[in-house]
Amino acid sequence: MLRYYYPPKPMRIYPDSDMMMEVNDNLEWVAEQKKNGWRCLIWKENGKMSMWNRHGQKSAVMTSASNDLLMYFAMTLPDNTVIDGEFLDRRMVSKEFKGIYYAFDVLYWKGDEIMTLPLHFRRGILENVVKPYEKVWIPQWRQTDKLGYYFESIKSPENEGIVIKKLTSNYGGNISSCKDVPHWLKVKKEGA
Repeated sequence: MLRYYYPPKPMRIYPDSDMMMEVNDNLEWVAEQKKNGWRCLIWKENGKMSMWNRHGQKSAVMTSASNDLLMYFAMTLPDNTVIDGEFLDRRMVSKEFKGIYYAFDVLYWKGDEIMTLPLHFRRGILENVVKPYEKVWIPQWRQTDKLGYYFESIKSPENEGIVIKKLTSNYGGNISSCKDVPHWLKVKKEGA
């Protein structure tokens, strides 16, 4: 039986912070776009599909987009696999992005808990598990050189900012609540 873990919350930092300067141009860290959606864990357990929010609640609101997404994952995910991401639906300004799942991590793979493995290893599994599909994206990683430029270049209504992750970090979720973790950092646009 798979056990629910609250996903980690990236610790918020600001573009001009010391921490931003510390991770800039550091090969142990990567950056990816932060989309404006709902944190959503996709579960395939014993052949049954479900979506969970970051508060440990099974999603009760199912739209046609989320149903399509679950049908896609039912056909493609190995059994007893859990992935973490953002579901981009009602919050999105552009219709182009509605109904997209932005997958960025994997917690269980074929029944094995892999949260203690380094991020770069889990990412390799994610890229092999999540098959290409127009409504499922995996964010591109960028090296952290020129972070300020990258942060400025992604400003659009769909993007909240960037998330910076340490390649050697474990998942960092826990069983009691959703907590900030220092190995995932988010830099958000003003007003986001």
